[in-house]
Amino acid sequence: MATNAISSNQHTSSSGGQVTNPGAVLGKDDFLKMFVATLQNQDPISPVDSKEFLSQNAMFTELEKLANIESLLSQNQGIQKGLEKMLAANYLGQQITATIPPQNKDEVALSVSGRVVGTSYTGDTPMLLLDNGKSVAITNVTGVKLPGA
Repeated sequence: MATNAISSNQHTSSSGGQVTNPGAVLGKDDFLKMFVATLQNQDPISPVDSKEFLSQNAMFTELEKLANIESLLSQNQGIQKGLEKMLAANYLGQQITATIPPQNKDEVALSVSGRVVGTSYTGDTPMLLLDNGKSVAITNVTGVKLPGA
C-alpha cells in the first residue's frame, strides 16, 4: 500500500520540457515543492481561492499522516514477527495440543499432541517440531502444559 506516493506517467511537463524520469514515484517532498511553486507563481491579481488553498493543505496533511501510519504498520509487523519467534522458542520442551487445518475441502482438521523438540522459521509463521514427527504452525496451538503435569 503506497500511500505516500503519486505515480507520474507524463513524458512532458506543463512547460513543454522533458520529464527526466517518467514513471517515477513522487513523494511528499515533491508534493510540497509543487505546492510551494504553485503559490509562488500564482497571479497576484487573482490569487488562489482560499477554499482551494485549504483543500490542497488538507491533502498534504493527509498524505503525510498516511505515510506515517504506513511506516508504523511496517514497524509493527517486524516486531510481531520477532515476538512470534521468541514465543516459538519458549514452547521448547512443552507438551502442546494443536489443530492442523485441512489442506483441501475433502479433509477434516486434525488434532495432534506432542512435546516440542524444535522450531523452524522457513515461512512467515514459525513452526513447532514435535517429538512424534509432526510439525505445526504456532498459530494453530490450542493448548500447552508442562511435561509430566
